Amino acid sequence: MERSFQPVVVVGNGWAALASAAFAAKVGHPVTWIQGTGRGLIAPLPALGLPPTSATKKEGALTAARETLARLSNDWDLSAGEGQEAIFLREFRNKSFREPRWAKEDAKAASQARAELWGAERFLACAHEVRFDRDLLDLDDALRAVLPAAGVRVIEGVPLAAFKGTEAVLASGDAIPVWRLIYAGAWNECRGMVGLG
Repeated sequence: MERSFQPVVVVGNGWAALASAAFAAKVGHPVTWIQGTGRGLIAPLPALGLPPTSATKKEGALTAARETLARLSNDWDLSAGEGQEAIFLREFRNKSFREPRWAKEDAKAASQARAELWGAERFLACAHEVRFDRDLLDLDDALRAVLPAAGVRVIEGVPLAAFKGTEAVLASGDAIPVWRLIYAGAWNECRGMVGLG
């Protein structure tokens, strides 16, 4: 079957959904992007953060993030620029901003400092980050603007209600033909959908 007859439906509104819609549209699939009712989560800092992990996994994740961003940028003529690896988060202490204690060279001191953070802080305050010349939020907006012009059908404000074999059914009752469904939304929204929950 030719790609022009293989409709792809992407559900969600964050970076995963944006990248999925962009990649599918670039190879020639007709894409319907159901953004649902809300905007995706936005990172507190305009950088790709990586949680603490082994050096091998960290390098693999950094490479994959860079390659994905480079491919998206090149495919759609949007330059992200060079990536810089560092810790960009600063803590406010004694009336000045400074690097957090886990950014120090001493691995033992860094792990002890990170242990003082509670769970959510450890998740948000990444051990390593990549920042690009172009702000990621600006790149997000530019890619969102170019996709409808490239033929991606964007549906806002109407969530997916059900998935029935070869059709995605919206809450409005409209049915959309599906060859492949990519669900990149919040898992808690998935539970109430017939055929996905």
